[in-house]
Amino acid sequence: MYYLPQVKVKAMAELNRRRERAERECEERRADALSRIPGLKELEDKISSACTELCRVIGMGDEAVALFDKIRAENLQAQEEEKRLLKAHGLAADTMRLRYTCPVCEDSGFDERGRFCRCHRQLLKDLEHERLGELFPIDDYTFDAFSLAYYPKPAREAMGGILEYCKTYARDFDDCNPSLFFYGETGLGKTHLSGAIINEVIKKGFGVEYGSVPLLLSRLAKERFDNRAENITERALLAADLLVLDDLGAESANGFTAELLYTLINTRLLKRLPTIINSNCTQRELEERYGRRIASRLLYDGYEAFHFSGKDIRQQKTGNQE
Repeated sequence: MYYLPQVKVKAMAELNRRRERAERECEERRADALSRIPGLKELEDKISSACTELCRVIGMGDEAVALFDKIRAENLQAQEEEKRLLKAHGLAADTMRLRYTCPVCEDSGFDERGRFCRCHRQLLKDLEHERLGELFPIDDYTFDAFSLAYYPKPAREAMGGILEYCKTYARDFDDCNPSLFFYGETGLGKTHLSGAIINEVIKKGFGVEYGSVPLLLSRLAKERFDNRAENITERALLAADLLVLDDLGAESANGFTAELLYTLINTRLLKRLPTIINSNCTQRELEERYGRRIASRLLYDGYEAFHFSGKDIRQQKTGNQE
């Protein structure tokens, strides 16, 4: 799964905070319990000493089996006595122990085999959702919130087919999914369906890059002309499990930006990484702005093209409110 480096760093920082919080809270509970309960300190010392002895005995060979069993039995007895003592004073049995947010990985983020723990994967998903939520209102873009009622009858059946295709696309998503090209007049749900797909893809644990074509091409151009740049934008766009490009055609078209766009589209196709592109351009406008090379990629060769038709939904909603 692909995630931006800053998302990974943020996840590890959160895991460290959880671990530090567990340790701090444990120390606070222990200090309080030790100050309130006579004899608890002696039991704690006995348990700690037994653990040290067990570690020492393990390496002594077969002759140490009996000694090991004896120390282990005494240690378990001390632990049970500690639990009874804590309970008698109204405290939980695990008061003296660390309470990790995730007991499986103990807030390290990795299981005993060194694989990502479920909590770590969930944290990455949550942070990815949070990051994309800063770019556009992702929580508003769901399949349930997409209504076919705004489309006139001639377009409703076709749009219903597109909706079902997008649901299946998101449900069965992997990084070998086909690339999609959504085109048609403004306000017909292209961005909404793209966002709904993003929502589902993030839940499956995939990393997503999203942005408007004008903004992303501007960043790519700046990185190309800055020798000190680390090409962070380009690396992210070329590596994302899913890339969603909005507003194709809203940028200032010239040979340089067209070449940047073609490189991005073609490289991801060669790497078999799915991309979703939204545009208000007609087929003719695509060829006029970008030439046959890009237009044919989007409409015929490499992308699944879907034409959105109907009346501007945003205008309809505004009209309904007035």
